[in-house]
Amino acid sequence: MSLEKGTEKKNTFHTKDLKVVSRERARELDRISEERYSIPTILLMENAGRAVAEECLKLAEKTESRNFLVVAGSGNNGGDGFCAAKHIKNLGYTVKIALVQDEEKIKGDALQNFLIAKKMGIPIFRIRSNEELEELLKQSDIVIDSIFGTGLSREIEDEFIVSVIKLMNLWRWGNEEGKTKYTENKQVKKRKIVSVDIPSGLDSNTGIPKNISVRADITVTFAPAKVGLFIGEFDRAGEVKIHDIGIPLELWENSEIELIRDIRGILRKRETLSHKGDFGHLLCVAGGVGRAGAAILAGKSALRVGAGLVTMMVPEPVYQIVASASREYMVFPAPADKRSFSEKSIELFEELVEGKTAVLVGPGIWNFDGVKELLLHIIDTIKEKKIPAVFDADALNILAEASPQRLNGTRAVITPHPGEAARMLGAKNAKEIQKDRIKHAVELSKMTGAICVLKGARTIITDGNRIYVNMSGGVELATGGTGDVLCGIIGGFLSQGYSVTDSAVAGTFIHGVAGKLAKRDNFPLSLADQVCEKIQDAISAIIS
Repeated sequence: MSLEKGTEKKNTFHTKDLKVVSRERARELDRISEERYSIPTILLMENAGRAVAEECLKLAEKTESRNFLVVAGSGNNGGDGFCAAKHIKNLGYTVKIALVQDEEKIKGDALQNFLIAKKMGIPIFRIRSNEELEELLKQSDIVIDSIFGTGLSREIEDEFIVSVIKLMNLWRWGNEEGKTKYTENKQVKKRKIVSVDIPSGLDSNTGIPKNISVRADITVTFAPAKVGLFIGEFDRAGEVKIHDIGIPLELWENSEIELIRDIRGILRKRETLSHKGDFGHLLCVAGGVGRAGAAILAGKSALRVGAGLVTMMVPEPVYQIVASASREYMVFPAPADKRSFSEKSIELFEELVEGKTAVLVGPGIWNFDGVKELLLHIIDTIKEKKIPAVFDADALNILAEASPQRLNGTRAVITPHPGEAARMLGAKNAKEIQKDRIKHAVELSKMTGAICVLKGARTIITDGNRIYVNMSGGVELATGGTGDVLCGIIGGFLSQGYSVTDSAVAGTFIHGVAGKLAKRDNFPLSLADQVCEKIQDAISAIIS
């Protein structure tokens, strides 16, 4: 990641843990490795199979398991499974292979490993019914899923294979959908599924399952890992273990897709002799009747992430509420109409924007004619004055109606959730956005010229070329107001002079860490004000 100079602490993650690729790029890397570097593909398969066996045996030790079943297809993913089986047997464990396709379909490197497994006396069954698989599953503790790999790009048309995957999930989870409960079924507690490279049926680009997919406890994948393991319905992959199998690092270390696991290289140390003027002045245009809390959360979050000064411009009806919520920021009442800003508030904005190092606009402002006029004026002003800005919530809904392209020429960050992204792109609904989050985030960034922070599980951050997947945070942030906190954090970084990209990346990561710190032990929910309170603790945890 090309980031600004930060602390001298070294990143503790290896490139293989950070850089990921698409399905198409993975195929290309395999080809280049063979043609340009003379790396035999069977060597890559051998390394992959050994890695799978290694992780399976670690799991066996933890669960006191002895019996393995490899459920394999006829392609190279099946070949990895055959290779794993021979290593598992060599270490004295019981292993069987269940073929879901005819032996005659196995070709190339996969066939070579299949024949080795056969000659080693590993029991191989060509299963043709659910009853046959059920019998094998009853005798197994750990199932190795090697039916389909990352090359799967279509729905699974073979109804028998669909039924096999359903049965595997039922065996492991106690139900086909894999919906976990607080009280786990003791009967299935020790049963584990290990997927090879990617759970069969999961799209390696989007993380969205085809008509069905395996739900794994562990996925053993191979560097560079495929992005679909970390986005979409990434929980289907379970714990992802990335192993190097020999594809040269120089081929993929500059991949345009990166997982954000550490931001210490972004954060700057505050010098001993610095003062509040060194850390910028953020102007927040936020709030409306019934939504004063959005403004408060944004303003407090900006302060907690280190903004030197924060000025709040809010509609006059909510002035007292916002002003009484914090002593640290300054608050100015603006002319109002209905529940929010009137067009007359433009004059106050012109006064307040002078000397500001960044602008935040959107949380809680509603969508009325006066607000629209103010927003468009703000965009024109920040273009002229070259002030960076973050746009959130209602600002994005207004832009969806006016013209998202209006942002072109600004130094801006936009923070849509899937519904707002759908409106800005003219998509049908949020579900359409969720089917390919990276694609739509890139489209939004290119349309607006802004850094797009597409919120959700594993938030996507992109400038239209580079793509970052945030690995902090989780379902605990799925509650009202946490988006206002994120917007405030990003605005706070912008005001301190961080670039738009670094502000978006660092802000999103800190937001996720704060969410984790705020949630209670066994209750997966963090209220927005609790997340805001944990911002400073999150930064301390990151840099310690």
